[in-house]
Amino acid sequence: MSKMFARRSAVALSTLLVIGCSSDNPAVESIAGADLQAPRLSSSQLEDPNGVIVTVTAMGADGSVPLNILEELQRQGAQVSYVDPYSKVAVVQGLRDEIAIRGLESVKEVLPNLGFTLHTDQSGASFYATQQQNLPLIRATNAWATSFSGAGTNVCIIDSGVDDTHPDLVGRVSKAISFLDVGDGAANADGNGHGTHVGSTVSSNGLGIASVASDATLMNARVFNAAGGGATTARILSAIRWCGREGAHVINMSLGFGNGLSLTDPTVALFKAAIDEVRLGTDVVNSGPGGVVVVASAGNSNLRFPSQYAMPVPGGIDGVIMVGATARGSNTRAIYSNRGRSVDLWAPGSNILAVCSTFTTNCLGGTIRQRTGVVGNPGRYMEISGTSMAAPHVAAVAAIAYGRLGTTRTSTQGARIEACMLTKARVTGQVQILPDPAGSRVDALLAATSPDC
Repeated sequence: MSKMFARRSAVALSTLLVIGCSSDNPAVESIAGADLQAPRLSSSQLEDPNGVIVTVTAMGADGSVPLNILEELQRQGAQVSYVDPYSKVAVVQGLRDEIAIRGLESVKEVLPNLGFTLHTDQSGASFYATQQQNLPLIRATNAWATSFSGAGTNVCIIDSGVDDTHPDLVGRVSKAISFLDVGDGAANADGNGHGTHVGSTVSSNGLGIASVASDATLMNARVFNAAGGGATTARILSAIRWCGREGAHVINMSLGFGNGLSLTDPTVALFKAAIDEVRLGTDVVNSGPGGVVVVASAGNSNLRFPSQYAMPVPGGIDGVIMVGATARGSNTRAIYSNRGRSVDLWAPGSNILAVCSTFTTNCLGGTIRQRTGVVGNPGRYMEISGTSMAAPHVAAVAAIAYGRLGTTRTSTQGARIEACMLTKARVTGQVQILPDPAGSRVDALLAATSPDC
C-alpha cells in the first residue's frame, strides 16, 4: 500500500464513522440528530472567551442570523459576536442553555469555537549566498533557470497578516482582509511576524532574501493577532472560503489545533466541508469554482500521525497536503516535526531566513539580520524554525506547477496539480525519519520540468 493511499484511506474510514444522509453537511447533520436532552459542551466551553459556534441550515436573505435564534439568544442574555454567511456560522458569547439552542429548527450544531496556534519553534538578494541553504536543498535555484516561477498564480496566506510595507513585499500582495476585531489593526499590521515570514518565503522582491516562487502573487487573510491568538475555528473557516472566492490557486495554513482532534470530532467535518468547497467547487457562490491546492503544516510536537485517537487539523484532513520539516541544510527530519504516514511531503523548516515584519519589535525572538545600508525595521530579516516554515516551500512549489500547467481554476486542474505535487514534484526516500520509513522531499525543479505533471 502506498503512503498516500494509506493516509487517504485512513481519513476516509474516519469520515464514514460520522456521515449520515444529509446532502448539505452530512457529518454535522448526523450528530445534530442525537439526543437533545444531553448537553455536549462543558461549562468551561460555554464560558470560553472565544464563544461557541452555532451552525445553521440557512442564513437570512441579507446574510443575517435567523430570527428564531436571535430571539432565543436574547432570552438567554447572549449575543452574536461574529457571523459568516458563507460558512453559515455564528459565534455566540454568553450562551447559557445549549439544549434550547440545539432544539431550534434552523440550528444544525453547537460546537466549541476552538483556538488555533502557529507552528513555530523558537541570488541577487543580500543574504541568499550565505544564509539561505533551504533554497538549493529543494532545487529552487535550478527551477529559477526555467521560465516558470509562479507567474499568474495567487497564494493565499492564512496567518497573522503579511506586511506589504516592507521593501521586500511592496507590491507583492494583491488582496488582503482581516477577520479579527477592529482593534487588532489592519490586515497588513502583522505585529506577530509569523505571516510575513511565511509569505516572503513564497514570494518577495528579492532585495534581502530570495523566495521560492518570485513571480507568484500573495493574498493575505489575517486570522491571528499580534500575540499569536484570535485564530478560531469560525475565523479560519471564513478565511478558507474567502481565499477560494477571491481567486487563490494555493492556500497555505501554517497553523493547527494543539496535538490534533479526534477523528470523529464535528469540527473536523466543518473544516473538511470548507476545504472540499475550495478544492472541488461544490459551492461556487461561497467558495469559488474549485481547483485550490491546500497546504498545511504538520505541527511541532514530535508526534506520529495518524494515531488511533487524533489527526492534525487542518493538516491531516483529506485533500490537504501536509508538510513536515527537515533540519537545517539536511534531509533529516527536524527533531520537533510531527511525522508518520499523514505527512505527505517534507521541506526545509529549520533556521529559515525571511522577512521580519516592520510592525513587530522582536521578530518572534529569532535571529535578526540587518540588510546592509538599510536602517531600522525596513532592513530587518529573521531566522526562525518550525513546520510553519516548511509549508510555504511546498505552497510555492505548487504555485510553480500551477503557473506552468495553466492558471484557469477548475477542480480538474486542481486535482492535476495535487497529483503532480504528491507523485512527481518530489524526490522519494530522501528524508530520514527514523524509525519511520524515509519520506519524500519537495522538489521545485521537477515541478517546473516534469513531463508527467
